Amino acid sequence: EEVKEEVKAEKKEEKEGKPKAAAEQKKPVVKDDKEMSYLGSQWSKKHPGAASAMNMWQYGGYFVIFAGIVLLLYSEISALLFYRWKDDVQEAGTFNEVSYPIDFHTKQLWWGNGWQAQYRGLLTLSGMVLMLVGTVTCFVSECSMINDIKRTHDCSKTSYGGDCVGLALMLAVVSCVGWAAFLAACTWLCTRSGAAAALVLIALISDMVPGHNPVWFLLWVAACVTIAGGYLWWSSQPQEEEVSEEDKQKEFEKREFA
Repeated sequence: EEVKEEVKAEKKEEKEGKPKAAAEQKKPVVKDDKEMSYLGSQWSKKHPGAASAMNMWQYGGYFVIFAGIVLLLYSEISALLFYRWKDDVQEAGTFNEVSYPIDFHTKQLWWGNGWQAQYRGLLTLSGMVLMLVGTVTCFVSECSMINDIKRTHDCSKTSYGGDCVGLALMLAVVSCVGWAAFLAACTWLCTRSGAAAALVLIALISDMVPGHNPVWFLLWVAACVTIAGGYLWWSSQPQEEEVSEEDKQKEFEKREFA
């Protein structure tokens, strides 16, 4: 009797489990991201209210991204103008030959000395944070649509497989750093070619790496850190001509201060 009861219980479990397993096996497989985009357009037609809310969040994200780009460019262009003025001053050897509305020391405090400047580091990083927040908002707004499609389709063969929020964060970080590096490289291309080359390399790597893969994401982080560290090491090496020009500038600043 006990054996009969166990057999009956197993049959009940099989009856309850088979439909679920069959339903999971019958899920249509999404072959690529192009087909996923088509399913997304069909979902938008079936859920106009949710699609409208998703678009609203995306427009808000675009506005935040634009504000971050403006802030980043303002900071980097202001620093660029200072360093170009400083280069002209070093070549001319006098402040009287160069006209500028604010004196050298105040401008150096605001935009000079790299990331130790009073405004440059804060504004540039704030711009990158705004770009990141806006990009994350745009990507995460699609998670409701993606999760609905995953309930009825197998998306494992596309770049949308896995946790939607985690993928959105990784893609947003890669995209934000890549665009920030590209914009900064365009700004410094004609004034600091070494820094511009390092930034272009980071932008190219960010564009090529598949950010939805955690392994590639970690490799991308390691590559960016290596490039940044290599540039900092290269820029810290003393060069005879630059050292002599810096010594002349220091002596000139002392005379001007006196």
